[in-house]
Parts: sequence; structure tokens; C-alpha cells
Amino acid sequence: MADWAPVLVGVVLFVLLSPGLLFSFPGNGKQL
Repeated sequence: MADWAPVLVGVVLFVLLSPGLLFSFPGNGKQL
């Protein structure tokens, strides 16, 4: 069970951070 813990944490962080990166870069590009 200990093997999937780091993977689950990585996936959760990736999902939470990805929308921020996807929206921030295009948003900044359009503003500039």
C-alpha cells in the first residue's frame, strides 16, 4: 500500500497545479 501513496500525491499535485499553469500562461500572454 505504501507504493501508491507517493504516486497518488504526485497525481493530486499535478492536477491541482496544471490548471493554474495552463490558465496563467495564456492569460499573461493575452494581457501582454
